[in-house]
Amino acid sequence: MRGHTVSEMIKEAGAPSEIVDMAKELDHHYIPSRYPDAFASGAPSNHYTKRMAEEAVENAERIVEYCRSKIT
Repeated sequence: MRGHTVSEMIKEAGAPSEIVDMAKELDHHYIPSRYPDAFASGAPSNHYTKRMAEEAVENAERIVEYCRSKIT
């Protein structure tokens, strides 16, 4: 599968629902974090907190760990 939707790719890989849910959270960050006009007002950095960023990184790390466990 090709694309940018992490949750669809990880679901197709047979990931458990916990991992798919983490991927869905990451999907929410794909567009708004990259484009300066994604929000009605203010820069993307104005709409994110340190905790939101930490959760996104934690989710990404868990997803990578899951993927590594399937290919090694």
